[in-house]
Amino acid sequence: MPIPALPIEVIDNILAYFIEQSPKASHDPINSVNQPYLEPPLVSELLTFRLIDKNWANAVLPHVYDGVRVSSRFMISSLSRTLKDSFLIATMPRLSRLSFERLEYPILHISSYQIGDLANRTNEPCLSFQNWKVDYSSTLMKDIEGIITMCSDTLTDVRFRFNGSVGFSPGIIKAVERAQDLQILSIIGGFCGVPINDSDSIKDLLNAAPGLRSLYLQVPFLRRLSPPPGSLPQLEHLSVTCNPNNLTALRHLIEMIGENIKAFEYVPHDDRDHSVILAMRSSLRILFTDSLPDCLPVGVRDVDFPHLRLIRTIDSSIFITDYDRSHDYWRQVLRNYPGHSLMTPPRFRHIIFVIDEGARVEDPALAQRFEVYGICCHFTTQPSYWGLLFRVLDVVLWGMKRVVYHQNSTDRHQAHGSYNTSL
Repeated sequence: MPIPALPIEVIDNILAYFIEQSPKASHDPINSVNQPYLEPPLVSELLTFRLIDKNWANAVLPHVYDGVRVSSRFMISSLSRTLKDSFLIATMPRLSRLSFERLEYPILHISSYQIGDLANRTNEPCLSFQNWKVDYSSTLMKDIEGIITMCSDTLTDVRFRFNGSVGFSPGIIKAVERAQDLQILSIIGGFCGVPINDSDSIKDLLNAAPGLRSLYLQVPFLRRLSPPPGSLPQLEHLSVTCNPNNLTALRHLIEMIGENIKAFEYVPHDDRDHSVILAMRSSLRILFTDSLPDCLPVGVRDVDFPHLRLIRTIDSSIFITDYDRSHDYWRQVLRNYPGHSLMTPPRFRHIIFVIDEGARVEDPALAQRFEVYGICCHFTTQPSYWGLLFRVLDVVLWGMKRVVYHQNSTDRHQAHGSYNTSL
């Protein structure tokens, strides 16, 4: 008696779990919108599942073609053939996410600029095709124009990652213009040497995608883009990497298009980014950066952001919060992540709960929950600014003594300790 085929719904759940447990391309920590792409070995393994039966074949393809990462000319040729065949096969899925990597753009003539003033020069760069050495393992603009055009009806997310200089051909800009549902755009340039980027073509690409809701710009050298006022009216999320050669352009860009930006993620640079953040003061609700407060520009630390509700940092070692308002939240979080499955910053070792003056709080149950993750609880009354600094210093010194004690202790339980109420 033949074994009955599994329903597609069950197969979908199996595939989703299998993909979730498999390695994926690294995720950029300052761009929370972009989802990781499947690695080529995983794609090949998934495609072999089509041989099981018809239901598996139908279920696998949407997972494989949900998002495709293209990093070579061979992959471009293979994907182009697949997309052409998909117009003849009704059950073939349509691509919604594309990532083009190892892109090459004609090197811009270095004489058009003066090194050190790349962000402010207004004279037009000239494309230099002379003595241009092509890396044949990389991807050229003309190779991907057709793919974007064929996916334009369903494309919602596209990422361009360049080896060096950043720029876009007229064909790419026209193809993006056809993608009426494009909502997420990522542009990532190379950092080696002094890449000179074609800012005018970047501006044209942005103008060709008025429906963008998320923009990721990691372009180290950038002149003013000068988009028309009111461009990108639906843009709500912006992620950038700041440096001296793009700050002026980024600030000007945000002044032109940033009136609706609600979420801002950025890598700061030497306390020079305050003008970029202040340009979004009236609309900003979410701020992601490396760490606080040391990476937050001094010029914005005392500024009122009327709608700011969420701040996230990539790394921190000490977290301070109100006990009465947060202890229920922490209990729920630690209950939902048993064992060591809770993801925390690499250096996160201490949490300080602030309690009301005169109150005496001892919460060994909560402290023990944190201890599972190697985090030590401290309790203190409402501190002043300077008092808080001294308490943080006490925590750091206490932690150093704890490490020394741990190294010399023969009792592992005593070495780990429990919680500290001496602050």
